[in-house]
Amino acid sequence: MKQNSNRTVLTLLLLICLFHCIRSVQWLETREWPQGKDYAYHLQNAVSEIGREGTLRQKLFTYSNRQYPPVYYLSTVILYDITGSYRLILLNSTLFLLILILATYGAGTVIFDKETAVVSALLVSMFPGVYAASRQFNLELATGAVAALSVYVLLLSGGFKVRRYSLLFGAVLSAALLTRQLAMSFIIGPVLVMLGQGMKRGSAPAERLNIIKNFLLALAICCAGVFFYYYDGIAFETLLSRWRDAGAIDSPRIFSFQHLFFYPLAFWQQIGWFTTLFFIPGFIRLMISPDKNRRLLIAWIVFPLLIQTLVIAKYPSYIIGMLPAAALTVGFFIHCLPAGFPRKAAALTLVIVNLSLYFQNF
Repeated sequence: MKQNSNRTVLTLLLLICLFHCIRSVQWLETREWPQGKDYAYHLQNAVSEIGREGTLRQKLFTYSNRQYPPVYYLSTVILYDITGSYRLILLNSTLFLLILILATYGAGTVIFDKETAVVSALLVSMFPGVYAASRQFNLELATGAVAALSVYVLLLSGGFKVRRYSLLFGAVLSAALLTRQLAMSFIIGPVLVMLGQGMKRGSAPAERLNIIKNFLLALAICCAGVFFYYYDGIAFETLLSRWRDAGAIDSPRIFSFQHLFFYPLAFWQQIGWFTTLFFIPGFIRLMISPDKNRRLLIAWIVFPLLIQTLVIAKYPSYIIGMLPAAALTVGFFIHCLPAGFPRKAAALTLVIVNLSLYFQNF
């Protein structure tokens, strides 16, 4: 019986991924090249990387653009090398959408169960902010996807208790920082929560020592992975100058109403008004939950909001990396409803409304 349930969940997950692949291909057939200054800028950078002389390996190991980290652009180079089509490189964001879906599902299986995880994976793929970003040639969805993958691997490590997953976390964390530095705002909260839980009073000294060793090893792997890009400090200078840009708000006053409430207001637009009605009670339920892993979800949502609110440059898409946590929170709320009709009705209603909004917009 359990085996049949697992097969059903995996089939649903596969269908979700297949659905978005088909929809992206359909979109590509009916759309022109990306419009907008930012999208055109990133597309031009990617095409420049594709056009550089040398083999694929040489291009991958000689990246020198200090305006933006290499993962998104070089993944475009790989996609072009596989397909040989400039038009198909516009599907690069769809590949990161699949990573986001799978990472959300993976995190859900560790924190909750497979049923809650697959509902959350479907929801995150239907969030307006996510499916809109999957049609854009931009870095925000890729950043959120690799950040979500980092959190999933962090959960697998048990808070740096399992060495092999701790080492893998270091590698994925380096990939996140090589996608966009913004990823760190989504990862730092879960890392602190997991470290705090592992180092709490009552933990055996040997267990604490193991956690510290694994954390330092993960940090060493991450530093080694990103050294080639950050060693000269130019990337940090570029980042600091960009954070001082006006963004979507002209005023530089960080503590003004516009700045303080920009992301809370953008958040409900990113997940949709109807989903917000499920998110709010779900988040309240999380706040009173004693489960240690559920505190990680709270940190995954709160830390990015606090950190990015203190940065002058603001755009709604900058919080895509916290949307997997929002989807898991909604999935948790549905799971907390009484089994049977109430739970099924809530899940079905949520899916139908989000699907209708999805087809209405795309």
